[in-house]
Amino acid sequence: HYRLLRAARKSCSRVMSQTKSIVARLKGKVPADKALAAESLAALAMEKARRQPIVTAGALPLLVELLRTGTPEGRLHSAGVLARLSEDAHIRTLIVSEDALPALIEVLKDGTGLAKANAAGCISWLPNDKPTPALIVAAG
Repeated sequence: HYRLLRAARKSCSRVMSQTKSIVARLKGKVPADKALAAESLAALAMEKARRQPIVTAGALPLLVELLRTGTPEGRLHSAGVLARLSEDAHIRTLIVSEDALPALIEVLKDGTGLAKANAAGCISWLPNDKPTPALIVAAG
């Protein structure tokens, strides 16, 4: 976990390859590995410059799937990544287009306390985009 984060910080040119490596772990079958990968992405997404590489590596659909079907820990970290990514306007649109709202609202209903906070954080950014309020109302 920490090795991946340290390597990503050493060189901007290595950010994408490290991000791809973490995203590849989201495709695995082991729930604990998926949760750890999402936790790593959440840490990376704290830095604005690292958000676009996460999206470019194909993480959004995998994070939304983890949000829908993951373990409580996986859902917690997936919502955390999405909350951080949603701070960027161009990524908010992509999150909405991945149909993340219904999954985020499900986390608000039945997630752990911190997962609910992460989901609410993500949703709180989304109404800034024109079609999103209607989608939030429709999702429940």
